[in-house]
Amino acid sequence: MSQNIDNSSQSGNIQETIKDLYVSRYEAGATEESPEESRTEMAANVITKIIAHFDQQDAEDMYIADLAAGPASVEREIFKVIQKGEIRYASEADFNKLYAAIGRVHFYTYDIAGDPKDPQFMDMAQILDINHTVGDLTTCELPAQQFDLVISNLGVDLIPERDLALRNALQSAKPDAEFIFHFHHRQIAKNIIEQGGMTNDCMDAMNYINESNHYFSDIESIRVYLQNLGFDVHFLFVGVETVEDPRVHNGPLDRWWIIKAKKSLR
Repeated sequence: MSQNIDNSSQSGNIQETIKDLYVSRYEAGATEESPEESRTEMAANVITKIIAHFDQQDAEDMYIADLAAGPASVEREIFKVIQKGEIRYASEADFNKLYAAIGRVHFYTYDIAGDPKDPQFMDMAQILDINHTVGDLTTCELPAQQFDLVISNLGVDLIPERDLALRNALQSAKPDAEFIFHFHHRQIAKNIIEQGGMTNDCMDAMNYINESNHYFSDIESIRVYLQNLGFDVHFLFVGVETVEDPRVHNGPLDRWWIIKAKKSLR
């Protein structure tokens, strides 16, 4: 049951418009492209997975893919924890485990819009071993069965030809890999449109995506959609901002779908 935007020249135009929108934002210095609580929640989940991975006896190096990663927003949150010694995501003992894992965790970030060049990214790319690729997830070939964890924070579900990107993600993951996705809730789409400040082309793209049923409206439709692609969904919930950020919008609180899954065994 595909919910892709129609695979047509219009879909391609929408993809290019979205790309142009984010290229302009990155060139303007944007480093955060999602609600703070969505980013920090994803970062906390990644940290938990890293600690669990290296708690295993004789654990090998860990490989993490971040799809439609934007300016590496999730990695920036993890870098803050390591750089500042923040332990709000874990106990002090777990923080020490995270710190010890540096050099054995390898991040591969993918985004169509460009390569972050700000000083913070350059520093953290070395420390966290971030390998950034500029490319379209529907056409670029991800390495087969390489990743232990595949994440996307409000990114991969925005791709018009989403099926292709998610199948690419599936083939890139190891058989026992885990997936953590945050998908856009319709409320986020409405907030983006209502805050304005975009060119007419970008506004048309956002309206088209919002009105084409590309965003999911309920938990069950997400579960069925992902299961049909080959994911085994074991956690599905809705995340909600606890505090409205007036710098971003003045409307209802943002929401997003939280999905955790593995590869289906069928």
